[in-house]
Amino acid sequence: MLTGELLTKGTETMTAPQIANAVESLGGSIGSGAGRETSAAYVQVLSGKAETALRILADVVQHPAFQAGGN
Repeated sequence: MLTGELLTKGTETMTAPQIANAVESLGGSIGSGAGRETSAAYVQVLSGKAETALRILADVVQHPAFQAGGN
């Protein structure tokens, strides 16, 4: 559930649509999943675009735009 929230809220510097557009412009996709005891966020791109894609994914995971009060 946490990673799903990360992708729907954006980051401190990018909105969720901006994140999606940035990854799509690389020809890739970004997503998340959660199990009972695990969660994951991922990005899929061609290897030549990996560095940029990983920077975006790192921003999503390290700087989520959660608002106080859980909204």
